[in-house]
Amino acid sequence: MKIENVQDFIRQIEDLPTLPDLYFKFREKIDDPKASANDVAKVISSDQAIASAILRVANSAFYGFMRRITNVPHAIVIIGFNGIHHIVLNMTVLNLFKGKNNICDFNIGKIWEHSLATAAIAKIIARKVNYSNLEESFTAGLLHDIGKVIIYKYLPQEFREIIEEVKKSNIRIRDAEEKVIGVDHTDIGSCLLTEWNFPKSLVSAVAYHLNPFLAKENIQIVSIVHLADIISRALEIGDGGDSKIPLICEEAWNSLGMLVEDIDDIVSEVDSELDASSIFREFIK
Repeated sequence: MKIENVQDFIRQIEDLPTLPDLYFKFREKIDDPKASANDVAKVISSDQAIASAILRVANSAFYGFMRRITNVPHAIVIIGFNGIHHIVLNMTVLNLFKGKNNICDFNIGKIWEHSLATAAIAKIIARKVNYSNLEESFTAGLLHDIGKVIIYKYLPQEFREIIEEVKKSNIRIRDAEEKVIGVDHTDIGSCLLTEWNFPKSLVSAVAYHLNPFLAKENIQIVSIVHLADIISRALEIGDGGDSKIPLICEEAWNSLGMLVEDIDDIVSEVDSELDASSIFREFIK
């Protein structure tokens, strides 16, 4: 099928998961300048699965705190509203799309593995360029290929055709997507996040990580994910859907203000950052 209007396509998927009420109550609470850590904790604690996930992440190597965090209010005080927001956001999305779809033979776990590597590398790059929001860079990397997951789960026949086209014509997956369904995964992913009212910075990263020069705002986070995606592909971590390694966009490179030798430094940190991020693998299965 050819997708004529991405927004209509997203809205017409009958069994597309919706974000739980807890996420919106949580967003409302952390946006309230009068809200305390205990106020936010009460909302989170209404969902024991999310509360437990927060404590597991807080006590993992992802944060590397010396002392054990034993309750949600303590986690909120130590990590902060922004950090907790991104943990909740990541857990919510991963819970919605975890599991396998047996209709298509492609291993969707490999896309998540690539996405997790991109997230870890994005966090390394963010530290390198002194980006102010490390948690956001991780989330943007984790969600950058969410559109591929949507195609895989809800257009399995078309996804199979896309993968076959990639192999037959030796092209990028985004070119195969456009040939088979008329749009690519960045169109679908960014539309989904817009429908979910996610922060514009995350929408931009998903929409423009393949073409950072098209971004009119949030250019730094877009550039971080662009470079992280390329490095993840070059290191052959997971599967982005094709074997191509794109060239680094000049505008993205210039916006980050990095030196060529910085790439070696980033690569040298990948294994340790992946180990620190391994807690998220549990939520993808």
